[in-house]
Amino acid sequence: MFTIIKRRELNPTVTELWIHAPLIAKKAKAGQFIIVRAKEDSERIPLTIAGFDREAGTVSIIFQVVGAGTMQLNALKEGEAVHDFVGPLGKATEIEGLKNVCVVGGGVGCAIALPIAQALHAQGTKVTGIVGFRNKDLVILEDEFRACCDEFIIMTDDVVNERFVYEVPGGFREGVNYLGYASAEECVAQVDLLMRCPDAVQRMKEANAAYYREWLRPDALVGQALRQAEML
Repeated sequence: MFTIIKRRELNPTVTELWIHAPLIAKKAKAGQFIIVRAKEDSERIPLTIAGFDREAGTVSIIFQVVGAGTMQLNALKEGEAVHDFVGPLGKATEIEGLKNVCVVGGGVGCAIALPIAQALHAQGTKVTGIVGFRNKDLVILEDEFRACCDEFIIMTDDVVNERFVYEVPGGFREGVNYLGYASAEECVAQVDLLMRCPDAVQRMKEANAAYYREWLRPDALVGQALRQAEML
């Protein structure tokens, strides 16, 4: 019996289930996945192992409700069981020896990024987490990322949620490349400023285009990597 020990609605369309599966929890590693089937006649769904507790013998899965299979899975309550729960499957993410890593996730895909960030943090790696969502109402796993990231940034499709707490390479500066805010009132004021000042928007576009060419374009990234390798 693969009993659902805990369920949590992370946002209106994304659910987390903690399932009792001691043998899987014992062997699970970041980057692996399971195949779950809600009922005997349900479709088989591959899902990333979003978390595990070896002592409790539980495994976490996170999914978005998008079809019949996930609707059946989402209908199950605490105390009920899924029909099949197979794993761990796949090759674990290789993290040994890494010292400074940026982990990037978006939307429900943050369920893939989180266990990797946690595993890196557990071995003493410096972790920078950057996650993005369509809007603030869809943000998931914020507390979990904060707990395992040395630096953590949340973004939506329109603006950066929080001010940077460290210097971004290449002089990516507030007021030049972006407008930061620390409250809803500040956010409204910054958006109003941009709406009233098309010249400011154009200057910001030009500054970000220049930043991309110098720091983010593929050839620039390769050049930076080569220069850093020479310094090692």
